[in-house]
Amino acid sequence: MLRETPRLILAEATMEEQAVCEAMLTTGATQEEIARRLGTTRKSVERRLHRVRRRARKLAAAGTIVVPVGQLGGDLVNGPLDLRLLVLLLLGVFAAYIAYMHPAAGGALLVGAGVVTLAYILMGTGGSGGPPTP
Repeated sequence: MLRETPRLILAEATMEEQAVCEAMLTTGATQEEIARRLGTTRKSVERRLHRVRRRARKLAAAGTIVVPVGQLGGDLVNGPLDLRLLVLLLLGVFAAYIAYMHPAAGGALLVGAGVVTLAYILMGTGGSGGPPTP
């Protein structure tokens, strides 16, 4: 299904939108470089990309396409927070409160927060060291 995603996104795109996407995906050119190649402005390239991304978000929301987390840009968190992250965020708030109420405990809490962060990263990646996978 992932291989069909670009075709589905670009199925209703204009020729100009397709040209911008092709230039960006095949050459990795910046918006400014694409604008020069296509004889248009950077703002026009930006608008065309925005329309394509908006169309992709609509297709993803409808379940027509599958998009890896973070690939459409915009949101800091795409999708629901997983339970591990929620628990760790709550622990972070609690630790900050304890450190505020008892300043002497601040150093120990900082070490604890570092250990919890490392554990979260390793739990989510199977020990590979990369960012957690959804």
